[in-house]
Amino acid sequence: MSSSSDSSKCNTAIDIALAEVVSRLTDMESRTTYQEDWLEQLDATVISQQRHIDRLERQLQLAQQKLQRLDNDDGSHQDNWQPSDDLPPHY
Repeated sequence: MSSSSDSSKCNTAIDIALAEVVSRLTDMESRTTYQEDWLEQLDATVISQQRHIDRLERQLQLAQQKLQRLDNDDGSHQDNWQPSDDLPPHY
């Protein structure tokens, strides 16, 4: 009878260990799924930010080109300049 009792205790210990392993595996799968979703969201954010940066760089480039053209202009437009041209709109 001793071997039956020992076998039962052994099976119970194995069942408990197996249940713990299954629980840990389920937890790890859940975490992995969450992390995959989080990485997809991060990826989408980075792509969006890069597009925004690209647009800003293009706008800056166009503004620099316009400023360069104004600097290279012959200056004839400055003859018509009035001090009020530089006043903010609330004046």
